Amino acid sequence: MGCVKEKVTELSNDRRILFDAIIEHTKTFRYVILTLNILLFPLVFAIVYFTGGTQYAYLHIMYIPVMMSAFLFGWKGGVLAGLAGGFLLGPFMPLDTSTNVMQPFMNWFYRMAYFMLIGLVLGYIFDRLREQMLRMLNLHTRSYDTGIINYNYYLKHRNIRSQGRKKVTMALTVNNYEQLTSLLGRDAYIEVFKELYEALKTVLPDHALVFQVDFHRFWVEMSAESFRKIRDTLAESLDNVTFYSERVPLYLDYSIGISMPSPTRTMHDRFKESDIAAMHAKKQNLKIALYHDDHLHDELMLRRLGELPLALQNNDLFLEYQPLIDLKNDKVVGIEALVRWSHADKILYPNEFIPLAEESRIIDDITLWVFERVLKDFGHLHAIAPDVDIALNISQKNLFNQSLLDTMIKRIEETDFNGRNLHIEMTESSMMKNRTSTGMFFNKLRNHNVKIIIDDFGTGYSSLSCLRDLPADTVKIDRDFTMNLEDDPSLAYMVEAIVDLAHNLHLKVIAEGVEDQNILERLKALDCDYAQGFLYARPMLKDDLFVWLKERQKSAA
Repeated sequence: MGCVKEKVTELSNDRRILFDAIIEHTKTFRYVILTLNILLFPLVFAIVYFTGGTQYAYLHIMYIPVMMSAFLFGWKGGVLAGLAGGFLLGPFMPLDTSTNVMQPFMNWFYRMAYFMLIGLVLGYIFDRLREQMLRMLNLHTRSYDTGIINYNYYLKHRNIRSQGRKKVTMALTVNNYEQLTSLLGRDAYIEVFKELYEALKTVLPDHALVFQVDFHRFWVEMSAESFRKIRDTLAESLDNVTFYSERVPLYLDYSIGISMPSPTRTMHDRFKESDIAAMHAKKQNLKIALYHDDHLHDELMLRRLGELPLALQNNDLFLEYQPLIDLKNDKVVGIEALVRWSHADKILYPNEFIPLAEESRIIDDITLWVFERVLKDFGHLHAIAPDVDIALNISQKNLFNQSLLDTMIKRIEETDFNGRNLHIEMTESSMMKNRTSTGMFFNKLRNHNVKIIIDDFGTGYSSLSCLRDLPADTVKIDRDFTMNLEDDPSLAYMVEAIVDLAHNLHLKVIAEGVEDQNILERLKALDCDYAQGFLYARPMLKDDLFVWLKERQKSAA
């Protein structure tokens, strides 16, 4: 019961703060209106008296102070103003001032009751409107899911353009929120996120402002002096908090980024710097990282992430295709789709933006864009080379998006080939990290004839039992093994072991990065099935690929 009372008290206090904020912004206006309203009562009395009394229509001016009182003070103020106005224009006001004839009792009493009724109705309406405005403001300044104050609240209570010479900004991100959401469900995760909010407020100074930015991140503002007192114990204090869902203890993987006071940068800029530092902490497997100039590269990457949605809208992404060759008969059996980004005056390759895109949900949009473009291009490819398959890469983050999977399956069902010429690639390490999600995702695709390729095989941490359980049809040997095959004899034994292992598990083997004829001959001797690399062809645009395929078909004939 104590916790419930505390939460009710906190909610009440928050509403009080919110209401006080509204009053603060309209205080001068209210004082002016209140003063005018008080002066209106004797003014209306004087106007009615000196214009001849209540027999004329001037008495209706009394509606103005009654309505203003209802607006300022609600139905109680409206009723009281109606009573006062009716009384002033009642027994003290003649019907005709020239003859000093007084009003009948029912005349002024009925008018006073009517004034009070008007004040009551208008006051009730204004009260409801005020409550609705307060509710809308509350929704605007709080997260819909958690009820935690958000960035809009900060904008209303802090000067975002101040330089923040004495303020420290902090960003805390939950790194494993997608896994927790997948495991617990959205509602349960929200409760855990609220627990984290309460824990964070407990370990931070009382004056620190903590607000929610998105589904897995908080921003914090506090004084530099307070931060110095807690900086050495902050992570340890949070680690000592145990989070539960349905009485089951959970592990929250979080990162904290700190931006120290600056005389030149705005508070908003410094919150962004905190995000960059938190991202750096995650990459370096740290709990806390301070922002410094070395993070400018991360800041550049963060700007690229912000530009990615616009790049999708403007069709700045495009695909190049690289052929796959069967080493038994030297025929083209497949092509791999590789995404590129035409950014400013240069071309960005996947390693320059895909890892960053995986930090947000834009990776799902990119994967869907690639998938739909591949299906469209395959229709043209199939007319030229009906026996050639097509492959594309997806991210481990896509495994948690059921909507993406459903969309992919729907698109496959709408095609003529029904998925039988389509291959999906994912890196070995990604598949091993999420074996359950990987199995569910890829088994549904395999039910629609899609084949699965384990990319970068040999660089992860696979075991025989894991490899046996993975829903794969082909393994692709990483280029580091292939390109150094001639220089390092031990690599030949490793490649041979991979080929034998894959064949014993009824899997095909692709060697990528083949750039030398001698390496190609070694791969053939090791019984590798397919090869891909610059020795055959570099990645090329669709039209160039079609020309290349036609020329190869002519030379083969």
